Amino acid sequence: MSVLGLETFKAHVGLSGSEQDAAAQRILDAAEAAVARVIDSPLRVGTYTYTAPSGGRVVLPHVNVTAVTSPAGVTVDAATGIAAGSFSAGDVLTYTAGFDALPADLELAVLELARHMWASTIRKGGNRAVESAAALGGYLLPAAVESLLAPHRSLGFA
Repeated sequence: MSVLGLETFKAHVGLSGSEQDAAAQRILDAAEAAVARVIDSPLRVGTYTYTAPSGGRVVLPHVNVTAVTSPAGVTVDAATGIAAGSFSAGDVLTYTAGFDALPADLELAVLELARHMWASTIRKGGNRAVESAAALGGYLLPAAVESLLAPHRSLGFA
């Protein structure tokens, strides 16, 4: 289920009727998945687990982490996703990450990426929708989307 409603996307691109709803939903889902990957954060709050490869300090797969709920005594830097505390290699960390409310710039980034994907689909001959988020592998992000996502990108680790 999308963070943004299908009707929001349809209004953004000027679609009416329901004959293209399935294709539009796949594109919206793919755009949301792509934005989440780019910013290393789920777009809605959820609970996740991570098996620590080492003890004491790890980088979780997400940023925008609100809490580590287990094991007890683990703290996290929300911006970097670095968790530290009393845990060992092999321990499973349970944490929450994501947005309670999607910031306006991220909402627009999703809509604009989906619009770009929709327009690309139409130019390629009709109702050929993106089948999955994996199909985004070759997409370049439009400059406007890059600008909207820039403040939310996490620092990379080498």
